[in-house]
Amino acid sequence: MNANNPSQTPQLRPTAEVLLKAAERLYAEQGLGVVSTRQIAREAGQKNHSAINYHFGDEASLIEAILDYRMIPLNLKRAEQVNRLRDAGLGGDIRELVKAIVEPFATELLRDEHDSYYLSLLAQLINRDQWSQYFTSHPQRSGAIMQAAELIITQLSLSIPKDIATYRLSLMGRQVIRTVADWDAERRSGEGKISEDSLNWQLNNLIDYLVGALAAPVMSQHSIPEEL
Repeated sequence: MNANNPSQTPQLRPTAEVLLKAAERLYAEQGLGVVSTRQIAREAGQKNHSAINYHFGDEASLIEAILDYRMIPLNLKRAEQVNRLRDAGLGGDIRELVKAIVEPFATELLRDEHDSYYLSLLAQLINRDQWSQYFTSHPQRSGAIMQAAELIITQLSLSIPKDIATYRLSLMGRQVIRTVADWDAERRSGEGKISEDSLNWQLNNLIDYLVGALAAPVMSQHSIPEEL
């Protein structure tokens, strides 16, 4: 699928949407591998404990549905930003490209807390090294990120080896997801309140940090180990 024209958010039946959101919250509060499909159905107010199987097939398909429901709209926003940068002749501006990747994700924290539980799920999937399985292999979820990453790597390769630039981008992806998930957990626990102004400061500070890390001089001449 072309990332510049990804499909819209899948439309869910009301009961399926209730089940999906109950799953997001339970995964955030208790963790993957702990929550059962029966527990999700019960939390969603469903007397039929097989409701997940009826609406989604199994737990793996439920997770896929959550990712489609949340990530396809973000991919649309990123695609719009990347296209605007290209049209404005800014396809080589690393900071603007990083912003196009990070901003749509971080601004999810301005939504109601009930709509951001999925951020914890993303961090858990990243911790399991399942990025490729759930994202790289699904252009409709992450195609715009891959496009922006290619532009960033092209620019970085003017001053550092391409393989180093590519590896740094993968580190950046993990850092962004974990950081935003941490911010969400902090606001949920009451440790940190997020307003539009405070998020804007945090977002710009994070972008500055990421750009500095991406473009840092390579001090070691050692090649990247094959297993990385």
